[in-house]
Amino acid sequence: MRFMSTSPQPSETSLEWSPPRPVGDTLPAPLFPQQDAHGPGTPLREYLNALRHHGWRIGVLTLLVGVLVGLYELRQPKQYQAHALVRLDPNQGGSAVDNAATPLQVDASTLIATEIEEARSDAVLIPVVLQLHLDHQDALNYRPGANPADTVSGVSEKLLDAVRNYLSVTRPPDTYLLDIGFTSRSPELSAQVANALGEALIAHEYATRSQALLASSRYLTAQANDLRASMERSQLDLTRFETDNDVVSPTDRFNLLNQRLSTAATDLDKQNEALRHDQSQLTLAQSGELQALLGADQGQELKPLLDALHQQQVKFALVSAEYGPGSFVYRDAQRQLQQVQATLQAASSEIQRRLQAEFEAQTTETRLAQVAFDQQKAAVEAFNAKAAQYNALQQQADTQSKLYNQLLQRIADADVTAGYHSDALRVVATARPNLEPSAPRVGLVATLSALMALLAGVLVALYGSIHDRTLSDPRSVELRVGEHLLGSLPRAQESEVLALRVESPPEGRKSAYAEAVASMRTSVLLSAHSRLRSLAFTSALPREGKSTTSVAMACASAMNGVPTVLVDLDFRRPSVHRALGLDGRRGLSNYLSGRASLNDVLLSAGPGALRVIAAGPPIGNSVELLGAHFGSLVEELKSRFELLIFDCPPSLGFADSMIIGSSVDAVMVVVHAGETPAEYVRNAIHQLRAVRANVLGVVLNNVRASLNQYYGYYRNYSSYYGSGDENGNEDLE
Repeated sequence: MRFMSTSPQPSETSLEWSPPRPVGDTLPAPLFPQQDAHGPGTPLREYLNALRHHGWRIGVLTLLVGVLVGLYELRQPKQYQAHALVRLDPNQGGSAVDNAATPLQVDASTLIATEIEEARSDAVLIPVVLQLHLDHQDALNYRPGANPADTVSGVSEKLLDAVRNYLSVTRPPDTYLLDIGFTSRSPELSAQVANALGEALIAHEYATRSQALLASSRYLTAQANDLRASMERSQLDLTRFETDNDVVSPTDRFNLLNQRLSTAATDLDKQNEALRHDQSQLTLAQSGELQALLGADQGQELKPLLDALHQQQVKFALVSAEYGPGSFVYRDAQRQLQQVQATLQAASSEIQRRLQAEFEAQTTETRLAQVAFDQQKAAVEAFNAKAAQYNALQQQADTQSKLYNQLLQRIADADVTAGYHSDALRVVATARPNLEPSAPRVGLVATLSALMALLAGVLVALYGSIHDRTLSDPRSVELRVGEHLLGSLPRAQESEVLALRVESPPEGRKSAYAEAVASMRTSVLLSAHSRLRSLAFTSALPREGKSTTSVAMACASAMNGVPTVLVDLDFRRPSVHRALGLDGRRGLSNYLSGRASLNDVLLSAGPGALRVIAAGPPIGNSVELLGAHFGSLVEELKSRFELLIFDCPPSLGFADSMIIGSSVDAVMVVVHAGETPAEYVRNAIHQLRAVRANVLGVVLNNVRASLNQYYGYYRNYSSYYGSGDENGNEDLE
């Protein structure tokens, strides 16, 4: 059997070999090639794996809780429950006093909720406790308190609380019913208490209602007395106002005053019109023009005088034309003309005087009409004010009289209703003893407890899975670190590793560890796309079992006839020579420093084709020596062996693995199952890919069935699984 390599082989004349390129990649892999399973991208199968892993624990917890709770419930005393039904009619129960006022709209749900709280009140419970002597009933599991002062109406508060705990008052959906239920150790007592509570609720409702109505009647009587006194005062004020202000019949008086006011207004309008006319006549007369004066009513008297003046002027003109001023005829005509003018002037003055007198007289009449109108208007306004006050007094008296009569009627109705027993609450179904116990409900309680335990177990398992940062499930390796799982190795002792060197062991004695190594070797073979000649084993952190894994891989390959050399490159903590029982005083450090040849450091590891190069004495400049000589070492070893296996230091914190990884065909990362955080493994792989190393996959080491049921098949190898030192692998690095 031969391993296939992923890198081109160097030519025979080549002295240097270029590092291989990662398969399928041209650039270094990102730091986080896959999203962590603990993030929001956690797949459902991660949760299912966690549930499968912890399934038996969850099952045991569920069964144990169910059984214990069931046993506890079986030890509890039996409880019996009885129910009485009380019907509530929201349309009845209102008194005449209530109906007389504006009705208050109350929601039915609110009314029923009020009745439920009333049924649980002390006022309803105390009569029932005293009637049935519940303080002496053992079926209530009640023990009297030590403090006698903690009582209500002679009943212990502790007893009332106990009764409430066993009492249930509910409303069946979409009904006007109250379901009064009571639970005790006695079926008969439960029925008696339920029926008594229903009757006590009805009696309390009637008593409180009657008390409220009587109190309302007394209050209304006091209000009626006050209202009657106020009404009498109002009537007296109204009578006194009528007498003092003469408003016995205000409507007729108002009509008369309005008629007088209208007459005065009409007369005032006429006087104002006449005054305006006289003023216009006087204005025309006072203008001094005869034509304007002729336009007045009395100016017509001047028309004959104007005609005479005109004739006299014509006559004087003729005389003046014929006679001179010294002539008697001339002087006589002139005298006659002057007489006519004087007469006309006197007549005009007389007319003006008469017009002035008429205007003054009309002014006086108008002023008197205005005074009369103002007086009548003031009388009307004064009467209106008195009428308004009268109407207010009369309305007040009427209102108080009406209210007084209504109060008297309501008082009479309240007195009648106080003695009326309403059927707004009535028992429609009495409670009967129920011989079927209502508690304990063993099956239901045990089932619910088991389901709660199951849910708690599932939540704890999922919580642990979500917060598990390590790699323990083989199906989560590729998801969390983005690499293939090449194998899972169980915990092994050094003797089991050395047993791999035994040729052809009996089939029945082949260990589980040997089978796991063979499976890993097969996975490596199938994962490579071409021939592998050099293979390096590293880990993210120390003490993960990489040295044991590399020794096991080398032994398995050598036993299959493949010439194999195992090189220990961990100069800081070499362990390969101890695992194989070889002398480690001389090794690779001597070769790299030029103090020994390759043949000097090659050691035989027993039968088969396995050769070993120990790390040799510790050196401080391993990185420089590896960088200078590791490539030539690989080429020389390839010329002698078919397979080169290198045990490298951890990748995080050390640069050796990056130098080695860039020069070998493939690198395998060993992870301690259930211990190493996934982010450390991802960072280690990222560093290797950053130097173009070909990371072939991951090997889970030190797996066990307690980590995952996936590893349960290792129980078949009882002679190896679970035996040996708990630190079996940790002494090999």
